[in-house]
Amino acid sequence: MADLAARLSAALEGRYRVEREVGEGGMATVFLATDVRHDRRVALKVIRAEVAELLGPERFLREIRIAARLDHPNILALYDSGDAGGLLYYVMPYVDGESLRDRMTREGQLPIGDALRLAAQVADALAYAHKHGVIHRDIKPENILLSGGHAKLADFGIALAADPTHAKLTQTGLAIGTPAYMSPEQVLGEADLDGRSDLYSLGCVLFEMLAGAAPFSGPNAQAVMARRFSEEAPRVATLRSSVPAMVDLVLARALARDPAERHATVSEFGAALIAEISGASAAATLAGDDASGPTRAPLIGRDKELGDAREFLARLGRGKGGLLLIGGEPGVGKTRLSKAIMEEARTHRALCWVGHCYEMEGMPPFTPYAEILDLAARQVPLRTFREVLGDAAPEIAKIQPSLRETFPDIPPPLELPPDQQRQYLFRKYREFAERSCRVAPIVMLLDDLHWADDASLGLLEYLAGYLAELPIFVIGTYRDVELEVNRPFARVLESLTRQRLATRIALRRLDEGRVAELLGSLGGGTPPVPLVHVIFKETEGNPFFVEEVFHHLKEEGRLFDSAGAWRTDLKVEDLDVPEGVRLVIGRRLERLTPACRAVLTSAAVIGSRFDVAVLEALGEQTEDELFDALAAATKAQLIVEQRGGRDVVYGFAHELIRQTLLGTLPLPRRQRRHLKIATAMTSAFGTRVVQRASDLAYHLYQAGAAADPDQTVKMLTLAAEQALVGAAFAEALGHCDRAATIEEVADRALTGHLLRVRGAALKGLGRWPEARATLAQALDALYAAGDPVVAAAVASDLAWLTAWDADNQRVHELCATALAKLPDGPSAERVRLLALDAWAIGFLNDSGYSTGLRGLTDARSMAAALNDDSLVGLTYY
Repeated sequence: MADLAARLSAALEGRYRVEREVGEGGMATVFLATDVRHDRRVALKVIRAEVAELLGPERFLREIRIAARLDHPNILALYDSGDAGGLLYYVMPYVDGESLRDRMTREGQLPIGDALRLAAQVADALAYAHKHGVIHRDIKPENILLSGGHAKLADFGIALAADPTHAKLTQTGLAIGTPAYMSPEQVLGEADLDGRSDLYSLGCVLFEMLAGAAPFSGPNAQAVMARRFSEEAPRVATLRSSVPAMVDLVLARALARDPAERHATVSEFGAALIAEISGASAAATLAGDDASGPTRAPLIGRDKELGDAREFLARLGRGKGGLLLIGGEPGVGKTRLSKAIMEEARTHRALCWVGHCYEMEGMPPFTPYAEILDLAARQVPLRTFREVLGDAAPEIAKIQPSLRETFPDIPPPLELPPDQQRQYLFRKYREFAERSCRVAPIVMLLDDLHWADDASLGLLEYLAGYLAELPIFVIGTYRDVELEVNRPFARVLESLTRQRLATRIALRRLDEGRVAELLGSLGGGTPPVPLVHVIFKETEGNPFFVEEVFHHLKEEGRLFDSAGAWRTDLKVEDLDVPEGVRLVIGRRLERLTPACRAVLTSAAVIGSRFDVAVLEALGEQTEDELFDALAAATKAQLIVEQRGGRDVVYGFAHELIRQTLLGTLPLPRRQRRHLKIATAMTSAFGTRVVQRASDLAYHLYQAGAAADPDQTVKMLTLAAEQALVGAAFAEALGHCDRAATIEEVADRALTGHLLRVRGAALKGLGRWPEARATLAQALDALYAAGDPVVAAAVASDLAWLTAWDADNQRVHELCATALAKLPDGPSAERVRLLALDAWAIGFLNDSGYSTGLRGLTDARSMAAALNDDSLVGLTYY
């Protein structure tokens, strides 16, 4: 290597001073050098001759220029590159630390938390690179450098640009990478690698961090690569039993042989890991420990409540579960206690899932369960998840329609009468839950149940009766100070308590001694007694309020001296502790930059959770300004990164923060903001916005007169239809009732369609007289609008309801009128009307029987011609 160093020194004389060789890999030799012009130490990598010959200078330099544009905190920057006397090289910062390989060599298996944190950081870096069209192709421990607790991904010098315009640079059959970490498709030398190849390699690295060895080994490279095709990757939990069950499943999916069975993106993989990392928010985890940010307090004063929860966790090992409901005022620590329980549940190798309820009119039904299904679908190996869904898949897909995109083989659901739909869906969800807990015990958190929709609560009440005999532990949190008798949760809580299907815990505020303990955990050491007293007095021991006051006073520099110790000259009378938590939050918000406050205000209008894509589509900040604002708000613990599906999602750390921000907007400005958000959603989600009909309808409705009334009614009607699919009749009726308050609608067909959906919702709720009256109104509106085909469908629905009152004359009139207005020719609408009319005529008088039979025969012939068995079935009585 002395000759190589000499050649390099001569070729780069005056630019770099080569000092010594520091490493050699399969692709390059690394030298420590000094950048003469900038007087800094750098790592100078020289591509090995045989690799350089395959790549070629032109290809290498073009691809490395793409990699050089990557700017991410977990990607090692590229300073320079070139061709020096036939030597292809690139230059990176010299990291004064060690590689992941060095650490694993020294320690063997890494602590689980460290392994997940490092893998999540690398996943974040790869997600950024993939977004910019670059595939790494050589993820391995040697290319992950560690410095100050942070991972730095190096060696994008041989990265393959994923942009098709660079496909001509790819030589088919060129397999660049390290055998122990190469994906199966990379082993085959496939040219069109995508991000899932890097995901597989990162999975191998995480496996090795957890197990102490790579998933595949062998006497030589060929044997290692061959095993990828002859064997399934082992489960990491079989080699290290303390690995959480969900991590085991997530890793198994990442190591699937078929790319289609892996996570769709490395972002999904990273989000799944973050969900399992204990003790910090997603953003704080990615950033590592940051002493400059607000301190997250541990759980204080909840030993008895945690002990009660441990009894449920102990039951899981015996195949038993239960329902624990945790109530208390806002900020008293319900969610904090729940998450502490879930962290302990992970030590019992339970699958831990969280679903949230939201304070927003018209939220889609089953929202918390949809979130849980979405999370499970992104974590669990696809083959396993499809097996668990089983024949319940068509019903489960009503709760989470995106499952049909993941599993196109899901058949359509059964067509059942409205009074049977909900019970059948609940039964199939129970069967799905029973199969799920055979994979591992399940702990499920349903947060903020006081905001839950009627359908979600109905499913919870149904499942509660079966939990005692299943290893499923459900935790529900709710605000007991805001329970309204007319809210659905109040009724369900009373029912669950009366039937002894739930254990209730009421969280109370902390006493002064516990407040002192909480302040000590936040600030370190023992806080001054007068400070404890005044904070306790002002907060009355509410933990969230205590933390907000602490952060407020700390940010104002009133609590600690220059050495970070509690100030001994602290005068309580000078502290100026604001009265009320909203004032404290308001003062903390005032210390943010105007740009950051503007972003958070828009986010508050969007909701408790908000998509970055929507904020970007608003176009009020540059991309850098937006992400700087989100980073600042995350560091201040005002928001937390949650991630949802393929979209980056944030949530407010507490609802009181969001409400404080909303309070700064006068109603007219808030309405205009809702309209801008609705427009931004349409831009951000494109055709996918139909799946967000409830969200879009909410913003259009809140926009008031500023929104187009026809568009608002159209989206509310669509949201109602989607609710009907899941037998969420109360939620569908709510959407329709909101639409009915909009008087400016001119489109009679739109009015008729809305009334039809409202009639279906009333029918599902068993309110048949109201349903008949509403469907009659719908029929009149559709006839007036000149829409006989939809009118025929409404006439059929109304005729069915009328038949139950034995008003056969009215049934005949409805059918005859609709048949007369229908276009000529066979159709499903005509078959239904002919069958209903024949049935009614048969009961009108003695002579009607034979006429009715002839009508049924005609309807049956038409149904057979349409080749529709379900229609044929309607013609038999």
